[in-house]
Amino acid sequence: MTNLKTMNERTLKKNKVSQFLLRIDLEKSAVIDFRNLSEILADDYSTTQTELHVNYCVNINAGQVNKEDYIKFVLKSPGVKLTLDSFQKCITIESNKYEDNSIYKNRIAKIISILTSTNPGLNSERIGIRYINVFPCEKISDISKILNASDAKSVKDSLSHDNIARSIFIQEFQHEDCMSRVQFGVFNKFYPSIIANYDITLDIDVYCSGLISIDNWNEFIRRYNHLAYETFISYIRDKYLESLK
Repeated sequence: MTNLKTMNERTLKKNKVSQFLLRIDLEKSAVIDFRNLSEILADDYSTTQTELHVNYCVNINAGQVNKEDYIKFVLKSPGVKLTLDSFQKCITIESNKYEDNSIYKNRIAKIISILTSTNPGLNSERIGIRYINVFPCEKISDISKILNASDAKSVKDSLSHDNIARSIFIQEFQHEDCMSRVQFGVFNKFYPSIIANYDITLDIDVYCSGLISIDNWNEFIRRYNHLAYETFISYIRDKYLESLK
């Protein structure tokens, strides 16, 4: 009961997540059968498609140019897209309808299960989870209704400059076993025109570079999700946060 209550308290049903991304970059030396993986997963998605990418490797010393073909497998369902990229050797889940971790939890668990059986000992080189939140804001004074007092003041003060076209603050934090990067401010959807729209963007990216065993992916993703949420609420005004639940 405690876990369910905690989960419900963390769920923001009226959140302003415009885009969610979960990306796992695999060890470059790994040999992954992405086609087989996509075929096993296909029944869980509405549509599947393949994209051919061509890469040219130039050996200057030998005077040779080698052409290599790579296939990207894209699986889609309403509100979610899974990309299996054989060139960059990465797995990406994207969503524009994020409410809670159910959008990716079972999907990534199934991928881990398949890869554990076909590629035991597989490592990732980077795992990242990112939330891009956009808050409608009609006028400068409304910024104080959304962001906490100090960050709202920083953004509003920056907008006093003449002919400003964009105002973005970037802060990076070092945690025990990962990093987080926060971008917030007026990104200006009409950029490079002078700012006339004051919508606030809060972009939170939590990631770790370094080898991580597939056995630990679920735990790292869970922790990054929690850290992203804690970061989110630290930037948002308490009263506004309540309106998102």
